[in-house]
Amino acid sequence: MDAIKTEPVDVSYSDGPPILVAASSDEAMRRAMRTIDSAGWRIGDRMEIGSAHERIQRQIAATAVWLELDRDCGEPMDQVLDCVSANVSEGRFAAVVSTTAALIDPVSARVQDSAVELIVDADDAERTAALAIAGSALGRGSRRAGFATV
Repeated sequence: MDAIKTEPVDVSYSDGPPILVAASSDEAMRRAMRTIDSAGWRIGDRMEIGSAHERIQRQIAATAVWLELDRDCGEPMDQVLDCVSANVSEGRFAAVVSTTAALIDPVSARVQDSAVELIVDADDAERTAALAIAGSALGRGSRRAGFATV
């Protein structure tokens, strides 16, 4: 017999803006996802670095952007780092950039806003702390209503 449930269903869904995740490799994406999942943040989209700049520009509102860089991706990496730094400066969202010691020079040259959480060869505790710090900036009113920039 087919029955239709009439009791309310307890579905929980965060209606807050999501976090966008971009990574330079599959392994980098796994690291980023492990951190974000363990913190319980809602993931809006995952992408490779090559498509991240355009995707971030299309996003109307985001809580944060997480970039996970374990290799130099050239111009696409530079573009997304410039974009993220500028958007954090404008208060659109918070950001964490996780990278390796080998990439610290090209990454730090592009990250112009000190509000971007930049972590290097971080362990799980440092990664979680960086996400918490980025999220706490939102509570202090640093993020403005999100509008896509063109």
